[in-house]
Amino acid sequence: ICDGYISDVDKTIDDWPLVDRTLYKDQRLIDLLNMNAGDLEYVDDSSGLIGTGRWYNTHSIETFARRELKDSKPIPLRERKHHYNGLVTNIILNYVIHKTGNQFTDLLQSVFQEKVKIQHPVYLQRNLYARNDQGQMTNEVMPIESGTATYGVYATRYDYLRIAKAMLDDWKSETCVGRYLKRLADNKIPQKPFYEPDRGYRFSHKSYAGQFHMDYMGLEQRNIFGMEGYGGQTLMIDFDEERIVSVITVHTDYDYKRLVLDLLVKGRLE
Repeated sequence: ICDGYISDVDKTIDDWPLVDRTLYKDQRLIDLLNMNAGDLEYVDDSSGLIGTGRWYNTHSIETFARRELKDSKPIPLRERKHHYNGLVTNIILNYVIHKTGNQFTDLLQSVFQEKVKIQHPVYLQRNLYARNDQGQMTNEVMPIESGTATYGVYATRYDYLRIAKAMLDDWKSETCVGRYLKRLADNKIPQKPFYEPDRGYRFSHKSYAGQFHMDYMGLEQRNIFGMEGYGGQTLMIDFDEERIVSVITVHTDYDYKRLVLDLLVKGRLE
């Protein structure tokens, strides 16, 4: 958006032929970013595409559009609720690739190398070869235009901190990116919290905003963006108090409330 490839978060993705005749065709970007696409009847974050069980990270968007999503219809907007699934993130990423075309690599360089100033390479994933229904790889090479990029992003722990710091700086400086982040916060939607008291209330967030969790327990109405990753990894950006909390772990049984939530509330460990 800030580089002019896409006009606004209210824009629909109806200029992308790949999703023609699917429920995503006339979706606004803000609804995709908020996991509010009304796709509950077609995709599940645990089992994949409903009906076939095909996993969205091993097949192209084009094959889903031709098969499971052909002539699909979204739930009416007034009846929708937040429905988390990785297929929507893949659709957003591949739409950006479609809009930037052969300048996608240039965009990545301007973000990660010139703006964030990463120290080590950052890797994005894509599927090169098609797979059959059993998930076995074939010899068929899939072009990137068929929607083969997936949401996995690999960066070092310090480069993730650099990304978070760049976001915090943009928020404070009222740059185009900063205004975009504030637009996401202003358009957050309710998200059903999934409490884990025995793990210190991990997943206590009550709102969702543009691929980020918000309104954690005890931190409601604070402008805090949170990311939860595999194995209990956590990255929290507190725009109001200018704090960043990063937890790097492979186990989820740490005291989340003390090490994350209370730390953000009090600004120190006790």
